[in-house]
Amino acid sequence: MIEQTALRRGWCPGALTPMQTGDGWLVRVRPRGGGYSLAQLTAITDVAKAFGNGEIDLTNRANLQIRGLYPASIPHAQDRLADAGLIDDNAAAEAVRNVIAAPLAGLDPQAADIRPLARDLEAALVADDRVKALPGKFGFAVDGGGSFPLATGLADITLRTREDAINLLLAGNTAMSARVPIDQAVAAALSLAVTFIAAANRDPAIRRMRGLVTAVGAASVFTQAGLEPHHQTCDASPPDALPISTLGPSSAPWALGIGLPFGRIRAATL
Repeated sequence: MIEQTALRRGWCPGALTPMQTGDGWLVRVRPRGGGYSLAQLTAITDVAKAFGNGEIDLTNRANLQIRGLYPASIPHAQDRLADAGLIDDNAAAEAVRNVIAAPLAGLDPQAADIRPLARDLEAALVADDRVKALPGKFGFAVDGGGSFPLATGLADITLRTREDAINLLLAGNTAMSARVPIDQAVAAALSLAVTFIAAANRDPAIRRMRGLVTAVGAASVFTQAGLEPHHQTCDASPPDALPISTLGPSSAPWALGIGLPFGRIRAATL
């Protein structure tokens, strides 16, 4: 049995911090490295059917929410999710591991495979006590470009591949970035997060990176984090609508786009 965390109402639930809703309790499962394995998806659907009401939500940050649980069933659901490698060691680690990674990494031949970088960033966030003070909604994005890049400004701090380096961008001003070698990208992202925390401690009105950028400017944030800012040309934008079909050339499709109305799906269908 994993260590329990008190049930609560709140805006940022997790698998270890369930939230009460109108249709019972909700647990939110975060992916690792941008996606779920087939075995993990099977575990999530099994939990939704066995312990919830069978409804699953897909959130804007690629989390899956299992709905309709009862307090007595939550520990059993958490144990099942833990067996599938979907539970963090504690609620603090779960809360800070808020990383969006390009879901087609490793599939899209035009995109860089950012999965190792995303995993390294997640591990560093969990291990670094300095960033435990980040707000629950503070998020990171890791993108490799390609046919379907992540939307600009999706997260507070974005790490985007550019040739043989990484551009770091801040919510609120994505026309300015800091460019670092790939092996320094995680440390640079943590430095930006620590810079944000220090500013938020000085001014509680600053709640997200966008607010800090508005207050002092992106160049100042980069400089305070020990990074050199520079203006950049706009990166490629994602298409207005992703195709609900096979993705890639007809001769060799490498992914399938599926549309979920309002981000909801029944466990049996998934």
